[in-house]
Amino acid sequence: MERFKRFAAANFSCVYFTGMLMFMELVFHIAIFKDLRVLYPMLSVLPTGLILGFLTDLFKKAKIRKIIYWTVSIALFLLYASQVVYYRIFFSFWTMAQVTMAGDAVTNFFTAMLIAIGQSALKLIILALPMIALPFGLKKRKQVRVTRRHRSRYMPVRQKRIIVIALAVIIYLCNIFVMLPLGGKGAYTPYDLYHNTWVMDLSVQKLGMLYTAKSDLQYAIFGFDEEVTLDVDAELESTLTEEEISSSVEGSVIGSETESSVIEPAVDTSPNVMDIDFEALAAAEEDEDLKTLHTYFANLPPTGKNEYTGMFEGYNLILICAESFSPAAVVDEELTPALWKLTHEGFVFENYWTTFPSNTTNGEYTFLTGLFPDTARAKTNGTFVASKDNCLPFCMGSVLRGEGVNSVAYHGHTASYYKRKETHPTIGYLTYKGRNELGLTGWPESDLDTVKKSIDEYINDERFHVYYMSVSGHHNYKMSDVNSMVERNEDTVLNYAKLDGYSEAAKSYVACNLELEYALEYLLDTLEQKGLLENTVIALASDHYPYGLTDKEHAEFLGGELDWGGMERYKSNFILWSGSMEEPVYISKPCCSVDVLPTLLNLFGIEYDSRLLSGKDILSDSKGMAVLANQSFITDTFIYNNSNEKVYSLNGEEVDEVYLERCIAQVKNKFTVATAISINDYYDLVVPKDYVGRVWKTQTE
Repeated sequence: MERFKRFAAANFSCVYFTGMLMFMELVFHIAIFKDLRVLYPMLSVLPTGLILGFLTDLFKKAKIRKIIYWTVSIALFLLYASQVVYYRIFFSFWTMAQVTMAGDAVTNFFTAMLIAIGQSALKLIILALPMIALPFGLKKRKQVRVTRRHRSRYMPVRQKRIIVIALAVIIYLCNIFVMLPLGGKGAYTPYDLYHNTWVMDLSVQKLGMLYTAKSDLQYAIFGFDEEVTLDVDAELESTLTEEEISSSVEGSVIGSETESSVIEPAVDTSPNVMDIDFEALAAAEEDEDLKTLHTYFANLPPTGKNEYTGMFEGYNLILICAESFSPAAVVDEELTPALWKLTHEGFVFENYWTTFPSNTTNGEYTFLTGLFPDTARAKTNGTFVASKDNCLPFCMGSVLRGEGVNSVAYHGHTASYYKRKETHPTIGYLTYKGRNELGLTGWPESDLDTVKKSIDEYINDERFHVYYMSVSGHHNYKMSDVNSMVERNEDTVLNYAKLDGYSEAAKSYVACNLELEYALEYLLDTLEQKGLLENTVIALASDHYPYGLTDKEHAEFLGGELDWGGMERYKSNFILWSGSMEEPVYISKPCCSVDVLPTLLNLFGIEYDSRLLSGKDILSDSKGMAVLANQSFITDTFIYNNSNEKVYSLNGEEVDEVYLERCIAQVKNKFTVATAISINDYYDLVVPKDYVGRVWKTQTE
């Protein structure tokens, strides 16, 4: 025992740092993921602990070493603890890209942070145990006398340092070349996540928090020079058969009664493409990444026009990205008549999923651009900001402004949050107003007040397009003064019989979204008064699911448990409605946030190239797939949840492994291509200069 004490004292720095890191990884993993599959995360921190110990022992003065112990310990504790708190609020992890928003985040989420800290108190205390034990360890080290004779018995200092470095290198190389390959090299394995695919949540789960933070910091500072690699073969066989089309789209926009003597004109099913010769571009390109992109798009099957193409040509468009919106906000015809009407009487997307668990800017980017964001590796505070000087010609604001339509945008919260005043003019919204410009108060602010204070600025135009980023549905969902929307509407939900037995959080969520309901009621009433219902389209989808609800609280609205590893939280509504529609059209194929823009472009009869967007026109003959931020996905026959590595069959049949692998490759392609489009400003290279979504800038100058 005495010999062990002397060994620990002589090697205190290495023992402390390796022990602390392994302990923190273990506690963090159990606290967040609730399992013990922590081999790779714990192995990954060993070299770091040894290197930290080596560097600390280079300093002979005990006082300097003590400063290093405390500085490193506090920094590591803050990393792990902040991620625990962040995950408790958002069900995802913060990235270095969001550090520039820290001030705004503290201002807007201060109360939520305090609540989350309180709810995570036990986990935080356990994470802090190494720091709590540090003074006792240093004291014990002093008490154990380590003479020169004892030191030489173990090994000379210089030799010990060489051994420590060698051991760190050996463990690192063993992890990379032995341990990672042992887990296989398939999609989303630790090997794949380390070498090929970046999905932050999966990286944290399978490689560890410390490795992921290091990789994230490395990209934020230096960027990654990664080769664009794509599986072109995976994109084949992506269209539906005629039988599948008829079963996935039911109903008609012109009514069920037609004269049999009327001969309907043939439907134009030509591909939605532009005059872009990708093969010629690839042949002339020297940059290998751009050549890969050109080749990919040259071989990618486009979606075709269909019977709905141009259905809304010349209409007004009200586009709403709704904060934390979900089917739970649509209670019934009595409490939420506008939401009920819009979700049941237009295009009814029965299998629509929101892509994101949290982070409004990613959801908004996907909703408006039809591209997946670089979810963790953007150097700034989001792909939208990273692309603010890029060419984004297919956004509805861009194309409609190019057609001469007054395109304006509003947000109940500050217009500077997520730097929207810098990003949204790029996509056609030269006017972007927030709470300060509109004179709004409270937190969160009222969607109804936002509409009331902005509607006169566009409603009397000959044709208009307005985009609203809502905010009333924001958490916290508590019956207290932490949420002004709950406070405003709590009496209504407390006295509503259908909500009896629901938790406080569930009722509060409905109370928040009543303000969205009232805003839509006001819009519909005003449109009716102006005679605009029949030539106006309302399109609404969420930025992310309501992360302020726990799985248990979310399950209240579903009437049961979450059976697909929590995937049910992503199920949502996409509202697409016009007063001109005589009856609803039901669409059963799976779709998601990224499919909204191409669907609108086709409906408004706007020329675009369907190969250049991550999503697909939902009404086309393309096979449906709903893709989530962590690259899980939903098809018409199965759900693939890569966070728990499970496949859930939806038709009772065994999932074909070849088809599963092809779908996985398609999803990887989508994220890789979307990131490459942003990084290379690809649209500026290939979209014709006279395209309507590009010319609006020169028209207004």
